[in-house]
Amino acid sequence: MSESIYMRLKPFLPPSLLEGHTESVHFLLFPEVKEKFFDEAIQRKVRRMTTVLDLTRYLRESRSLNFKVDQYISRSNEVGAITRDRRRP
Repeated sequence: MSESIYMRLKPFLPPSLLEGHTESVHFLLFPEVKEKFFDEAIQRKVRRMTTVLDLTRYLRESRSLNFKVDQYISRSNEVGAITRDRRRP
């Protein structure tokens, strides 16, 4: 599957990415990590969101509840979560 996706995207890649062995996605090197694109605030928000979703899923499964989180989110403009983290989101 990854090979198929790569072959479809290959014509659109910039020439700088097509140096070396590019006949297969499996010959390509991993890209270098660019720390300047990391945003601690976004990472913290995503961790909180993941925790809320995991806890909701756990509660739903442990109590055999028949609701989905998105049903309640769509009825409201915002959703709040109580955390011990004193930093603002």
